[in-house]
Amino acid sequence: MIACSQCGTAPERRLDPQTDRRMYSCPGCRHHGEATLDEKLAVASWRQINDPDLPPHDCKSARPPRFFMRAGAWGARCPGCGVEVAGFGSIGGARAGWARSMR
Repeated sequence: MIACSQCGTAPERRLDPQTDRRMYSCPGCRHHGEATLDEKLAVASWRQINDPDLPPHDCKSARPPRFFMRAGAWGARCPGCGVEVAGFGSIGGARAGWARSMR
């Protein structure tokens, strides 16, 4: 499993016993993938948000984006300066929106 793109910590698997949803999350900075019923999708979402090929923001910090969910929609934010793109229905959409905005 790839390390967290934000802090380099190995992720941990989290399981909600009431809903059987699982996700991978960084125990250090709490960067996390999507909560899903499927283990393979949970792993895939972790890989998507920590992909080393994602372009960093062109601010001074030049850090990879941090993904989040707000009001049922996914988004990505530069942890250095706070620039964000949001309002996407999936992590894949937020990744694509981030990449488009960095062109």
